[in-house]
Amino acid sequence: MIELSEVAYSREAVISAVRDYYTFLTKMYLDRSDIMEPPQGGWPEITRDSMRALGKTDEVIELLRHLPYLDGRSGTTSHGRPRMIFADWRLIAVWLARGTSDAEGIKILIEGGNKYCIPPHVVSLTFGVAENPVVFLDTKLGTVYWPECPEVVSRGDYSEQVEHDPYEDYPEEEWDWRDEHDTAIWTVSGFFDTLKQHFLALDFYPVDRWQVDPIWLQGGPKRDGICETAHRVFREHGWPSLAAYRKSECLQALKEALDEVEG
Repeated sequence: MIELSEVAYSREAVISAVRDYYTFLTKMYLDRSDIMEPPQGGWPEITRDSMRALGKTDEVIELLRHLPYLDGRSGTTSHGRPRMIFADWRLIAVWLARGTSDAEGIKILIEGGNKYCIPPHVVSLTFGVAENPVVFLDTKLGTVYWPECPEVVSRGDYSEQVEHDPYEDYPEEEWDWRDEHDTAIWTVSGFFDTLKQHFLALDFYPVDRWQVDPIWLQGGPKRDGICETAHRVFREHGWPSLAAYRKSECLQALKEALDEVEG
């Protein structure tokens, strides 16, 4: 495992890792137009004034200003992994500026409300409502935390996690979400590499442009049929070889095959 002391934060490394991951998803199932790239100088909607009520550090705000996002404006935001919707902070800044939502409402949406004590230098990468998990980035340490991470992900062999002692390395009020027994912790690149490997192995598989399911999702024979059909269709169209994969043909064949399964 990687020692916590060996990890460092880099804004550019985070931006690069997020962009690379979203680009990977476009090779499998998303449209390139689903990715919104910031203009030169960053997203004008994300400023210290618009984000002040959230109490985040200047570094968090600067990072969010320069990240690419999956477009959340349509109300049908694509999953970036099973039951995980990555936060569109540009859209959140617009909500705050217009009064569509207040700071407390946003904290419930992205941080699980009062469930966790999140310091100003930590920011959620996801919308954490309903079944969507929260995933936190620490901009001081350069680490990603996934509280209540599914064991099949946290115990997987796809990437090295960061070794830490939550009771020695963090303040007591943060133990609940940094606890190594309930929380997976990676470097930024390690986190996104883990997600990629699960997609390559079809542990995570899209059923359309907006929904991704995990192989462990329970639902009886019909759910098993959806999983088996999706796996067969992706492999018939060259997956997991990115060079051989025929995306457009695959997604059309997937739709037709799943329509038959779902009857």
